[in-house]
Amino acid sequence: PRFQNCSLVNWLQSEAGFSSWGSEPGQVGKVDYSVQPPAAAVPYKHAGDGFALCQFTQVILKQNDKQLANDCGPTGVLAALTIHSPAEAFKASLQLYYTGKLPGMDTTPCPYVYEQQPGLIPYKSGQPGYGDFPSGTDFCPGAMHQQEGQASAECQNIGIHQMWVTTLLDTYEQKMRLSAGLDNGCHRSLYGSLHPLQNLAKAQLTRDSMLVGAAAIVYFCQVTFHDHCKFLSPAIQNCMKQFDLGEEACVGLVTSQDAAPSDVAELTKAYMAGQDVVKLI
Repeated sequence: PRFQNCSLVNWLQSEAGFSSWGSEPGQVGKVDYSVQPPAAAVPYKHAGDGFALCQFTQVILKQNDKQLANDCGPTGVLAALTIHSPAEAFKASLQLYYTGKLPGMDTTPCPYVYEQQPGLIPYKSGQPGYGDFPSGTDFCPGAMHQQEGQASAECQNIGIHQMWVTTLLDTYEQKMRLSAGLDNGCHRSLYGSLHPLQNLAKAQLTRDSMLVGAAAIVYFCQVTFHDHCKFLSPAIQNCMKQFDLGEEACVGLVTSQDAAPSDVAELTKAYMAGQDVVKLI
């Protein structure tokens, strides 16, 4: 399975007595916490299948997962599909897990997306590897918590949420960059897992690039539902009044149309710093 790495989780190993891949030897190698992010070899290529199927059932059929509260753009579309048609959501998730892409996608995520093992990265005491880092280490650089403002919360998603979010975000980033005549940006590993000792500027860009505009959400919707999706918002009229711009300019600004998520992140950062957004546009 292309997304098996998303289902390798050892956060509860101390409490449960084993990791998500079970206690049978030879499934997953020893986690190396001397590299950043921490990683492990996976000799058995189906080590994460059991956890993946269990989580699909928990999230989709029971419609119960606290991680669905974050990354509202991609996750909102996943939640909508889960509510609209649990069977289709389960089928699409299985296809994504095994093939690495959703049906009808014209591209695949960058290789780094499949290589991530976010469930092996400790974020609080008692978890494997936590004691291997210096005291005072920021385990979630860029403050990317599942529950904002709370310490000792997951830095990023795992399982179905992680593979769904990174697939949609990364392929949209590629789509926008290529349409602008740039390379696909895979070398930047933009949506890589946050980890201790990570460069703060890189972590912040990853966090900010998850705050996508409406055009990206429309893309997520179209990929998921294989149908035309439309964004409606009074923010366009507010934009026209506030910035004294025409409707076309405000539609582009509000929806982030034709802009890669990382570009929107940089624009937002400039706006928050007090720069003239109209001139930047």
